[in-house]
Amino acid sequence: MKLNFIKSLGVVLLVVAGGFICTAALKKDHDTKMKVVAITQYLEHPALDETYRGILDELRDRGYIPGKTITLIYELAQGSGVIAAQIAKKFVGIKPDVMVGIATLSAQSLVNADRDRKIPIVFASVTDPVGAQLVPSLKNLEGSNVTGISNWIELGPQLEKFRQILPGLKKLGFIYNPGEGNSVVLLERLRAVATKMGIEIFAAPATVTAEVSMATKSIVSKVDAIFISNDNAALSAFHSIINIANNAGIPVFVSDIDLVESGAVAALGPNQYQLGRQTGRMIAAILEGASPGNMPVGFPEQSEFYLNANALGAINLVIPETLKAQADKVFSK
Repeated sequence: MKLNFIKSLGVVLLVVAGGFICTAALKKDHDTKMKVVAITQYLEHPALDETYRGILDELRDRGYIPGKTITLIYELAQGSGVIAAQIAKKFVGIKPDVMVGIATLSAQSLVNADRDRKIPIVFASVTDPVGAQLVPSLKNLEGSNVTGISNWIELGPQLEKFRQILPGLKKLGFIYNPGEGNSVVLLERLRAVATKMGIEIFAAPATVTAEVSMATKSIVSKVDAIFISNDNAALSAFHSIINIANNAGIPVFVSDIDLVESGAVAALGPNQYQLGRQTGRMIAAILEGASPGNMPVGFPEQSEFYLNANALGAINLVIPETLKAQADKVFSK
């Protein structure tokens, strides 16, 4: 409890500090004409944190160094749509050269706040940018001030890999937020793909973090495994999902490779750090004069397969050594 309080306090301080950074950015931009990049991230979790780190590293490698050659503003929405909207409104008032939204709700907040459609917006880690109404299409963005990098990879190969780990996989649990567009789209697509593979999906809704444990308990006795994919409510309560699943002796699969070390059995998913680097390249191109309307939406350039030997052992699940050899990374004691 004490650690959680300290962590939360740190986030609040970051947001408050962000307000001071914004004021400084206005003055610095006026005095030195440095470009201003304003980044908002919906919440903290390993995948999105890696995306942000990748953005920063790519910008630095291209000569865009915060405090030296650009002014960088970063604010965290703490998993709140209300705070995300407040941050977006403040960013629009500042009129930075580029606004960046990491995760769907932060990106949507920027688009909704920018009513004049004059500030370039780049999104990152958005599963369905068209369905989220961020862009009119994936390729023809002419006239749009929005583009970005999606974290979408096909579900079929993921389910095939999970079935290699758990050959008897017939019933798969999926925890999702019905109020989050990404999650609803994922559920629809997952059901379509899973049906063709003879896998039944048991969906458990959780609109907020506090509901995730109950949602997990409602399906854990009915399924062979649980799959968590890009749902912010589920991700923010990931450890409780792992604990419940371990007690029931079933594996948890994820789409974020960065969560495997945290207790998931396996993931076949995008490298979020590299996805951040892709996003950074888009930001740099816009700073150099490119138009978002001439930049098609990008997708992960590579996917990776991670395994957690400790998690396998916790539920007494044995897999072939040949399958372990296929993994890009195996976490073990």
